[in-house]
Amino acid sequence: VLEDCYGDTCSWAAYAAIDGWYSVYKLDHYKQAGVQVHEFGHNFGLAHSGGLDRQTYTDHTCQMGNPLYDDDAGKMCFNPAKGWQLGWYDDAEISINPRQTPSSQIKVIGLVDYDKGANYDQPVIVKVETNTLYDIFIGFNRASGMNSQNVEASNEVTIIETGENGEYYSQSYLLATLQLDETYSVSNWQNTGEELTIQVIGMSFSTPSYAIVNVCLGVCDFGPTQSPTPCPNGSTTIDIEILTDNYPVETTWYLMNACTSQIVATSGTYDNTNSLYSEQVVTCDTEYEFTIFDSIGDGICCGDRGDGSYTVKKDGLIVAKGGEFLSSETMKFGTCPSTVPPSDPPSSSSGPSTSSPTKSMAPTTSPTSLPSN
Repeated sequence: VLEDCYGDTCSWAAYAAIDGWYSVYKLDHYKQAGVQVHEFGHNFGLAHSGGLDRQTYTDHTCQMGNPLYDDDAGKMCFNPAKGWQLGWYDDAEISINPRQTPSSQIKVIGLVDYDKGANYDQPVIVKVETNTLYDIFIGFNRASGMNSQNVEASNEVTIIETGENGEYYSQSYLLATLQLDETYSVSNWQNTGEELTIQVIGMSFSTPSYAIVNVCLGVCDFGPTQSPTPCPNGSTTIDIEILTDNYPVETTWYLMNACTSQIVATSGTYDNTNSLYSEQVVTCDTEYEFTIFDSIGDGICCGDRGDGSYTVKKDGLIVAKGGEFLSSETMKFGTCPSTVPPSDPPSSSSGPSTSSPTKSMAPTTSPTSLPSN
């Protein structure tokens, strides 16, 4: 632990030996669990984790993205690419090659539930083999337990690119984060003339938590389409209205079928302050759980946060509303049918696409930077 650092090169909190034994901390940063785990990651041989903006430290789904600076904050995992390199989950990892298997449907278990049924058939990490040094890794970023203080893309599927086939020290980059029914695509993938698509078609927060992910080169082909499961109680219309506060990006929510633990709808990203966002969901009439989150932990109303609020209506009647809470608030409404039908993933639908990925830059050995604020 260093008392301080002087000069123009002191904008760092700590540094550590790659594949070595020592880590060095400036001032009180040794007290911060997230900083410690980040430096331990370097000792394990891990490089930094960059985000969608291709910057060195901006993947805040991963401890190697350097997101946590607090004495009480450290419950956050490494991203799927780092997990593959570490080899901690070898009995629950699979590698697929879209050239050999053009259509794959995978039930990806949340990493936090690795010890609750994950295996080769239900992996926690999926490697998409590109036949180059730069491969793609997929995981379900379930924000609970040891990952409960995750900063970015909570309860979403994350797609990561890294070099060295994911086996050795290499800067990784976040390519996409996907909610239910969203798609990441790359045109003319690896000069095959076909489009690679990765789509989330199902999601559950039960134990073990999971996301159902299609990885397809060209048109997905899984044989005959199954008939949709009928609704024993008929259908219902649920309207969700979010009036954002002064910090809209902090707000997320999900709507879950409480009888099957299937996620029915999730929020997008809210960018506009003091604005009304609406979403309508037509689904089976059953019991539902609506949960709204505030990432900072001060709700969406009132005082300097503004006058944000949420309203949930079922067939036009208000079943949940509020705005004053801390980190989250959950409301249940409706009734489960007497016999719950088997739960099948919803049919695929198109979602937003992202642009083609670019090659990763060379890894950096810079020490851990101080937070920007």
